[in-house]
Amino acid sequence: QPDLNEFALGQVMRLCALPAAEEGFDEVAFVWEDEAGAQDRIKSWVLERKATTCVQDLEPTQWFFAEQGEWHRQLQAWMILSKQRRA
Repeated sequence: QPDLNEFALGQVMRLCALPAAEEGFDEVAFVWEDEAGAQDRIKSWVLERKATTCVQDLEPTQWFFAEQGEWHRQLQAWMILSKQRRA
């Protein structure tokens, strides 16, 4: 049984990082790999989870709404051209 369910993991996945001395830890020991190897491993783990985990609390940004509006304008223009060519 995992410590976190998929929903909870999806909410905190973007916050996953290695501990750093700047965060107040007295010592950060990398037992199995050096720091660079550990950074690479956690980065690949997060990227793999991003590709396979369903994130429930996503909300579109202003950029998305702007792009969506542009798409709808372009689609309307294509539809008008299509109707004109059929007539």
